[in-house]
Amino acid sequence: MYRRAQRTPSNGDLSSVCRADRCGDPAPNDSDTKERYLGEDSEALRQRIEAHERLKDDREHRRSERTRLVRLLRSERFLGMDGATGSLVVALARAGVFRLGGMLVGTTAFRVYEGELGLRLSLDQLAMTNDIDIAGFEKLSLALGEAVLPSIDELLADFAFDPVPSLDAGRVWRWRQSASQTLVEFLTPSFGAEEGLRKLAALGVSAQSLHYLNYAIAEPIQAAAVYRDGILIQVPRPERFAIHKRIVSDRRADGPASLKARKDRTQAELLIAVLAEDRPDDLREAYADALSRGPRWRERLERSSCRCRATVRYVTAEGQWGLCHIGVWRKLSVIDGRLLDRSVAPCPSRLYNAYYNIRSGCHAHLQGHHRRGLGRLHPDQGSHGPSESPEG
Repeated sequence: MYRRAQRTPSNGDLSSVCRADRCGDPAPNDSDTKERYLGEDSEALRQRIEAHERLKDDREHRRSERTRLVRLLRSERFLGMDGATGSLVVALARAGVFRLGGMLVGTTAFRVYEGELGLRLSLDQLAMTNDIDIAGFEKLSLALGEAVLPSIDELLADFAFDPVPSLDAGRVWRWRQSASQTLVEFLTPSFGAEEGLRKLAALGVSAQSLHYLNYAIAEPIQAAAVYRDGILIQVPRPERFAIHKRIVSDRRADGPASLKARKDRTQAELLIAVLAEDRPDDLREAYADALSRGPRWRERLERSSCRCRATVRYVTAEGQWGLCHIGVWRKLSVIDGRLLDRSVAPCPSRLYNAYYNIRSGCHAHLQGHHRRGLGRLHPDQGSHGPSESPEG
């Protein structure tokens, strides 16, 4: 087990001493002692250390409580994260991917909004793909000066993922699992004319750069993946995720009528219908931001709107954000020429509260677990780049 102690050297600077020994073993020798400089000794620093130790001491109690809440959500058919995805996301979180600026995007992030927005999503609304997309900012990754441990390549190899060769020799941005054909892809915004490969230094991987992604992943939020005792992750803000999905559906390589494009529109419509009732101001601001970024942004949103008439009603008519019946959000959408009446029911308040207690517990656990920086998370990310891409 690891034992920690603080000591004050003669110069007044506070050091942390970590001894690695086992119960019953002889006292460790000097080679088993690791020291980490914490800063100049002060009352404020000592208070932070004491707070950190208190968080650590009741970590097991909090973990047990989070596990109980996850069981509660599962028993109420709250879908959460499946086992295969959840175990990989746990490993990514422990390696520091989300602490160092990475965030989940795509359908894996969409699943998390079940808890963030208090929804009861059906299995067919979630079981669309098992691929895992992770995005991050290139400049932030360079500025942090840290790296994940173990490396992404080693971590994914433990889950039987093999690197997929790219056109740029020696640069890998996606991995495929041979048994399930699941893909793990790393993405980053493109601020140039080309959408080439970029380096995410903190994650130790290359990433495919994409136009419009900067809009989606600016100002991410922390969320809890409902799996085991909960996993603290990062995802895009739901209103930005929804509007970005509208744009992506219009620029799919296989066309706007493809299965993936229809999936994009379905997810966008569902979130927009809920946000129009629950967070109309956030939705209005995010939509205005997208429209302000240039004519091509407006063109793509308009073309996507032609295929999502209900979405137009929610977001383009000034002040007309739709009215919903109590207990059920209803919307109409056209898919493959058929008019469908879709419903999304909110989850009971006890489940909504349980999810937020899991998220709060995960955050407290992270503070108590990471000694470095005494619980400090990564810096605020912002947009880290110009708001206008070449596609603007």
